[in-house]
Amino acid sequence: RAPLPKMQYESLQGKTTALRTHFGKPFLLNLWASWCAPCVAELKEFTERAKELRKAGLGVVALSLDTLGTESSTAPAGTRALLEKIAFTEVTNFAAGHANTRLLDKLQIVNDRIFSLRLPLPVPTSFLVDSSGRVAAVYKGAVAVDRLLKDVGTLGAKLETLRSASLPFEGRWHRPPNPLRTYNLIMDLIKKNFLIEAKDLTERSVGELLRDTDYPQLLARLGNEEYERGLVDESITRYREALKLDPKLASAHLNLAVALWQKQEVSNALESYRAAVRYDPRSLKAHQELA
Repeated sequence: RAPLPKMQYESLQGKTTALRTHFGKPFLLNLWASWCAPCVAELKEFTERAKELRKAGLGVVALSLDTLGTESSTAPAGTRALLEKIAFTEVTNFAAGHANTRLLDKLQIVNDRIFSLRLPLPVPTSFLVDSSGRVAAVYKGAVAVDRLLKDVGTLGAKLETLRSASLPFEGRWHRPPNPLRTYNLIMDLIKKNFLIEAKDLTERSVGELLRDTDYPQLLARLGNEEYERGLVDESITRYREALKLDPKLASAHLNLAVALWQKQEVSNALESYRAAVRYDPRSLKAHQELA
């Protein structure tokens, strides 16, 4: 299951809220808009059957896209008015608020890592998140409460059961599907300029990443990004972490040398340049910098 990166939303009271405050128990992250009829119908069903959802141990975080659109009704007041009309927060005690573009961009990254057919998220879209903050299911379009109750009941099922539940038909596996690599998700975040989120997810996923042979390269890439942003001390620490795992990673030696040279740690920089040349004798830059 893909872990959700660090993200925030604005509560109905205008308070910035971290999504991870809902981690620890399953919840449905629901994206909706007041101008979307299926969204409103979906929220009404969540409200009417809130007791069943609560009994199943499922919460709901309903995030409106109203403040991001161009429709005349897209305003915070419109969101609150609709939720009050159907008594969503009053009856259910579920969370609600407004999404922002950064949150949507990160959810799109997660979606595109899960699915090979990469299309913009429709409205409504919902993510079923397990108690550890990982995406267990993605619903494109309105999702019925009966389906949610069924899926929540399978969150702890064996892998074979989950694979079968993800398909709309019976069949046999020619080969098991490729597992999702958190490494790839972190690299996607880096490429989209979400460095803070990439670093946070790396720290949260160390146990898994230590089993990934590309983990040293990921640490070195994080070091490069930190160095480019002027975080020289942090980049030095990151390069050394990478080299502790892979002492022969020539690119990390080279970039560590550059950072050390900037800090005027001459002897340490020379040592790292020599290591870069030793492990990659064909590196022109390493030879030039060492000279």
